[in-house]
Amino acid sequence: MTRRMIKKTAGSRGRSGLSRKEKMSRGGVRAAQVQRSGVIKNNAPRGGVVRCEGCSAIWYDKHWHSPLVVEHMKLATQAVGLCDECHRAGQNAKGAVSYAGEITLDGEFAPKEKEEILALVRNIGKRAMKRDPEDRVVRIAEAGGAIKIFTSDNQLAVAIGKQIHDARKGGELRITWSRTDLPVRVHWTK
Repeated sequence: MTRRMIKKTAGSRGRSGLSRKEKMSRGGVRAAQVQRSGVIKNNAPRGGVVRCEGCSAIWYDKHWHSPLVVEHMKLATQAVGLCDECHRAGQNAKGAVSYAGEITLDGEFAPKEKEEILALVRNIGKRAMKRDPEDRVVRIAEAGGAIKIFTSDNQLAVAIGKQIHDARKGGELRITWSRTDLPVRVHWTK
């Protein structure tokens, strides 16, 4: 082999160290990246129309739709399965990362104020899920004096943080984006 051919052969593997053929056999670059981050993606073959048994989202035309959007359409017989987010939530117990955004609310909240904030978070989550069934609030937890909210989409976490900041004047909002596959961290202090 000449020097030129050796360089071309070595460069064809790309940054991941896999050849194009190897990437395609593993489901493409994105699937390899998702598996490296610890998130388990539901790659089950989906043909026709599938209804998620967890959240009732409908799979057709190569992506998930909200059931409210497709209820007026007459769709073919539906198979039952799990959407990617419900599958990911089921994998949470096995130690996989099941969220892409983490919001931490610090401060002393009166019970009524806390309920208003949580109602705002739930409403934002419902609107996002209606628009795209894979964008949702995964979990809300209380640890000590802080409230932690986990979302399946990083942009949803940022939107929730900004809306809480706008609704509750006088707080401090800090957004930390990750340079790796870790979730975005939104921290709001009262």
